[in-house]
Amino acid sequence: MRGRFRRRKLEARHFGISSWGRLGVSTDVRAQLQIWREQRIDMHIDENLRKIYALLGGIVDILEGSNGTGVERCLDLPVSQKLDWKSVFGLHLWFGRAMDASIAELFDTYDDHWRNAGDRAAAPIPWYFEDKFFESKHWHLSRNEHPPDAFYSLIKLYADPACSLETICSPLSFGPSPADYSILWHLYIVLSRTMRIRDFSDRDDPGVSRGSQEGDDGDAQIEGHSPSADVLASTYALQLEQQDLIQEAAFVLLHLEGSSG
Repeated sequence: MRGRFRRRKLEARHFGISSWGRLGVSTDVRAQLQIWREQRIDMHIDENLRKIYALLGGIVDILEGSNGTGVERCLDLPVSQKLDWKSVFGLHLWFGRAMDASIAELFDTYDDHWRNAGDRAAAPIPWYFEDKFFESKHWHLSRNEHPPDAFYSLIKLYADPACSLETICSPLSFGPSPADYSILWHLYIVLSRTMRIRDFSDRDDPGVSRGSQEGDDGDAQIEGHSPSADVLASTYALQLEQQDLIQEAAFVLLHLEGSSG
């Protein structure tokens, strides 16, 4: 096994594979594309094959054509057009940047792409807009009323340490109903109360908190109070109560932090 790994590593070095797993031939591929364009050969090459070459060359937006005349006329080829936003983000992840690029860099690259590329790159719309056969029976909202897809917001939450939970605090990111807070509340519990990696920005001075917990060093760590967290818990509890899930609603209300609540 060790010999096989060493042989593969030598082969990778021989063929110019950099960062162990990513083809380091983008410069050569771009040079080949340039030759096709200058000699006006690209018109006679299948578009799908040109897209593959473009991706291997690190091009995820527009592959420039020769723009000749007559039979040699070859228009620019949009590489990421007609793909859903997850696929476009994947192109940036797999081909658009170096293998050692951070998630934050990849996110910023995709973010700039879909904001500036028009219809050449899909915006991070919620999943139910991508399903042509999905029809909401109760809510009919325009596309402009919807926030970004939940997965997009979660990636942003990971990529930007300064980003708070408010960025994903919309039910419409997760489903077509603006009154369904189930996923939001559970996500808040996981990220804030369990993993303690994100919280609402309005969590105030810990001095007004009603409780505390023991830290790793044995000292008491005051939690503070977040009005947004209480509003989320109350809203979700009301949703459960309206579904006759009284016991579940009472359990959610136990998570209220403020003494008035």
